[in-house]
Amino acid sequence: MRICGNADQLPLAAGSVDCVFSNLMLNWHPAPHRVFPELARVLREGGLLLFSSLGPDTLQELRDACKGALPFARPMPFVDMHDLGDMMVAAGLSSSVTDDETITMTYGSARQLVSEVRKLGGNPRDDRHQALPSGRQARALLAELDARRGPDGRIGLTFEISYGVGWKAAPRAPATDTATIPLESLRRQLRRG
Repeated sequence: MRICGNADQLPLAAGSVDCVFSNLMLNWHPAPHRVFPELARVLREGGLLLFSSLGPDTLQELRDACKGALPFARPMPFVDMHDLGDMMVAAGLSSSVTDDETITMTYGSARQLVSEVRKLGGNPRDDRHQALPSGRQARALLAELDARRGPDGRIGLTFEISYGVGWKAAPRAPATDTATIPLESLRRQLRRG
């Protein structure tokens, strides 16, 4: 079954799903901390969450190039795997584990690199620059990227991939500040002593 919906408001009943697999979706959501409680809501007790997401070192070379050519740019702030793990725990997922790996892709030209990045998706930041760069700014960005060629003549681009797994925990009884002791038990204790 395929469902189209907001990740933080899924059109699914609570406790109706055995497994959620999210591949590179969390990094495009403007508030991933709202997604984990929703995923926990739809999972059955003992249900499994598996996800991958882009980490903060992703597109570092492009970010650095933008600092010189497009200083007004507001790139996507990808979330660190440790923070994603904290979000899972806060949402009530147990035995949460996160890990990451870094992959470097290389491109023969700056235009090829920029074209590939465009295919990844948009920037959901509310405070991002709304206008397209001018022709001069676009050429400056391409020149900044070209200046970053490695010894092999190719331009590298880093992708940090974070992975996570967690299970929906059984509900816990809320902690209380009071204890109930039967009156008869207290009387016995007083008689003894």
